[in-house]
Amino acid sequence: MRKLLFLIIAISTIYCKQEKKEVFSLKKDESITFKEIPNEVTITVNDTVYSQVLNISFNEFQPMLDKLYLGKYHNRTSITLPLEDELSISGFDLRGNFGYNITVHKGDSVSIIHNHFKLINGYEFDYPTFEITNRTASFCELNFDYLLYKKNLETNAFPTTKHGILKLKDLDYSQNDNNSIYLLDSLFAIDAISSDFRNKKEVELSINRAQITLYKSIDKKEKLDVSELEMSLNNEELYLNDKYLSFLLSVIKNEYFFDRKKYPKPSEYFDYISTNETFLKGKLKTAILKRNLKGINSSENEKFFLYLEKFKQIAIDKEDIDFLERALKYQEKQRNSTGGLMEIPTDNISRLKLMGDETIYDFEKILKSEKGKVVLVDFWASWCIPCRRETPYLQKLDESIDHSKFTIISISTDKDLKAWERASKMDGLDKNKHNYLISNWENSSLHSNYQIHTIPRYLLFDSDGKIIDDDAPRPSNEELKKLVEKNISKASI
Repeated sequence: MRKLLFLIIAISTIYCKQEKKEVFSLKKDESITFKEIPNEVTITVNDTVYSQVLNISFNEFQPMLDKLYLGKYHNRTSITLPLEDELSISGFDLRGNFGYNITVHKGDSVSIIHNHFKLINGYEFDYPTFEITNRTASFCELNFDYLLYKKNLETNAFPTTKHGILKLKDLDYSQNDNNSIYLLDSLFAIDAISSDFRNKKEVELSINRAQITLYKSIDKKEKLDVSELEMSLNNEELYLNDKYLSFLLSVIKNEYFFDRKKYPKPSEYFDYISTNETFLKGKLKTAILKRNLKGINSSENEKFFLYLEKFKQIAIDKEDIDFLERALKYQEKQRNSTGGLMEIPTDNISRLKLMGDETIYDFEKILKSEKGKVVLVDFWASWCIPCRRETPYLQKLDESIDHSKFTIISISTDKDLKAWERASKMDGLDKNKHNYLISNWENSSLHSNYQIHTIPRYLLFDSDGKIIDDDAPRPSNEELKKLVEKNISKASI
């Protein structure tokens, strides 16, 4: 055991020991010029191997996480993203049974190294570790989940199954808890983590234990006596802790919606908590209501403004009023930046918005404007992982064929304008001549005429604008290029 402790400490010292900050004093007439922090963050991957997608969150009201790809697969090892304050980087792998989440701030340069693992069932994957290269930041605090994962593998904390996915009822988290405490004590002993970080993680362990107990009871369809959880339901000091708020929502489900087969919608939680007497009081009550407002924005967006008005009636503290103002500003930005797209009658005309242009376009007119060329139409969305994986192949196809004979029209089915714009910039689609957002997707002629129920989906038109294939091969399939070249040859005869 001692040898193992010394090994942990030795490894941690190499990776985690924080650099000593240089201390100096100023004479009376001396001054410091502070460099303005740029409103951006740079993310770099230190290898060229394609790895799992990174989930990026820029804004507290962002309905869905953005997807970011770096590495050989997308022929890009670094990207600089615009940023006003902070963003979170997260990811998960169900078969590997791990997840990670870090928060970085504007001006940060983030370096990612992928660590390869192979489980005893043969499953292989890369687990990323993060480093902030332009300021002092503790490696161990940024990558505690990674260090814990390694320790869990060593101690077989979560036995590996053939398929890699364990059912909740089969999981025993006691060894994981022991490993967490062991690591926290070891790292704190060598000043690799701060006391604040240690305390925060210890609190999260208590929350996790209570949460898992609740999840298991819900999974078994057995109502739990919450007094047995050994976790306070009214700790106002944790009103900003996301894990604690998630736990409280699970308690709400157990206490007041137990007979419901499905989890309540965020709007149902909001209505019940705001109009009924529950265990939630003061800051915790408003924190949960705010949490549900964000959920409404994500899954019930058409109700978002209505529920903002409801929250307005109970917002008293400056913190809550500031939240409301940010939410209203976000909503207003979404409305104004669409150029009136959402106000267009939902007839069967395919209304399109070109990136960087407030004009509204019609698909049939765009297709006619490209007469004489073979046209490939790509349907995608920012949240669609298979779509985003095809983007590099789509760009290679575009670069390999004469633009006077071939063109690509990209159409996003996103409902969030900002998500479309960010994904377009991240994948380089903002530089394309034809990169559109469709405003009335479900009621459009494109959706109904070609029965497009899933994406990615590709339509191929000949030089006269007639459909060649309404379900063409994906760009990663060499057959698509052969099909395009074949029809270009036909047009030139």
